[in-house]
Amino acid sequence: MKTRDIGLTIIVMASLIFPETFGQVGISADSSMPDSTAMLDVKSTSKGFLPPRMTQAQIGEIESPADGLMVYCTTDGKLYIFSAVSELWKEVTFGTGFIAPPFTCGSTITKSHVAGPVAPVNKTVSYGTVALIPGEIYKCWITQNLGADHQATAVNDASEESAGWYWQFNRMQGYKHTGSALTPAWTITTIDENYDWLIANDPCALLLGSFWRLPTSTEWTNVDAGGAWTNWNGPWGSALKIHAAGYLSTANGSLNVRGTNGFYWSSSQFNGFTAWSLVLSNSNCSVGNYNKADGFSSRCIRDYTPSEWSCGYPITVNHVAGNVAPVSKTVTYGTVTNIPGETGKCWITQNLGADHQATAVSDATEASAGWYWQFNRMQGYKHDGTTRTPNTTWITSISENSDWTMANDPCALLLDTNWRLPTYTELHNVFISGGWTDWNGPWNSALKLHAAGDLLYSNGALYNRGTDGLYWNSTQSSNSNGFTLHFNSSSSGIYPFVKVYGSSARCLRE
Repeated sequence: MKTRDIGLTIIVMASLIFPETFGQVGISADSSMPDSTAMLDVKSTSKGFLPPRMTQAQIGEIESPADGLMVYCTTDGKLYIFSAVSELWKEVTFGTGFIAPPFTCGSTITKSHVAGPVAPVNKTVSYGTVALIPGEIYKCWITQNLGADHQATAVNDASEESAGWYWQFNRMQGYKHTGSALTPAWTITTIDENYDWLIANDPCALLLGSFWRLPTSTEWTNVDAGGAWTNWNGPWGSALKIHAAGYLSTANGSLNVRGTNGFYWSSSQFNGFTAWSLVLSNSNCSVGNYNKADGFSSRCIRDYTPSEWSCGYPITVNHVAGNVAPVSKTVTYGTVTNIPGETGKCWITQNLGADHQATAVSDATEASAGWYWQFNRMQGYKHDGTTRTPNTTWITSISENSDWTMANDPCALLLDTNWRLPTYTELHNVFISGGWTDWNGPWNSALKLHAAGDLLYSNGALYNRGTDGLYWNSTQSSNSNGFTLHFNSSSSGIYPFVKVYGSSARCLRE
């Protein structure tokens, strides 16, 4: 049925349903009468009114618009009403208030902290968020310490800006320590009470919102075990980027071991004097019990189970051996968004075809490397270190004036058509925004790009796995070269690379 026919049908049905109000139209799910003062009365508790949407150019092409005609401009995101008096499209002025969209884990939350009984100082902080943490995949976490200006730059980052604030167990007051001065003054030197951390005192709920809270000891234990954390490389190498932020001493609030140890409260007590905390150093990572009157870092968490898939949650794919996948296997891919440089894109967090995310930047295992592709070719290759699959004749020459076409894109073919290889511009934006100078940059990002090596142009033999990472984008440099992100322990850049090399693929979507 055509749109105009639907409109006529609604009007006809309205005149039949409401004969005593002929000329009025009511649209609702409960068949209620239109308001006596309204020509058109639309009622809903779950849907809104959608006006016509046009670009600025399209609006300007409307001939002889009626006085009062309203449209939404997709060019600038504003409503306009035509005024016959001024013969102009008048912008509908918006106020400063807004209704935030539903929260999606992986997006950024920005909070203006005000000094008082919880925040020690005034400042506005933007917190990254992430889900899919092994051991607690259906929880959403902030990716920096509560009160930190930003995520730490290294596991031994000893700066106050990365450390954030400190709390004593079951106390709402946070403390800032610059390294020489404590804010506010330290007053509590002993805590003896039989309580877990009360929600009324939880700084996560008080500073971020009621859905947020401190993790329980069980949740910390699950994450510690799920990530196989044995020292600080585990929590730092995870998407949580947990680092050695130190602690404040029970006696006087003095700062200790910032840059060498990290202490993160759970909400669970052990006894009247001690409570459980995640503790890390260069030789240990475990959950133990510590003095409640010490000042430890806070990392916040919330339950998060969306009704439909959103970036930050896994996708499970059954790959079938053929002209794209080299072997049959089922893979669960993690996803992440809010990557600096391309914050609006969603990325998989392991290589296409990899059983799992790499365990280290120099991980040389086949299970972490995933599969390899030649430029603008759909066939993927697995290499176990000895044998290449499929072991067909290797293509040794490609000369064609073409970017990687969607018909050959392994991301679209193996995941679904929403997924694709990144363009040169997208990969370059991430590279520049991350300040990548060697393999530490791509590895320490939430993408966890590692040195998966490549397959040689001459014969498809495995080369440099564990020492170099090479990742295709979809943009060619010339008939015989495509652009790749190439990094190792001493350098990182995006360079033209011969199209017949086999390189890794990392997929994204809008």
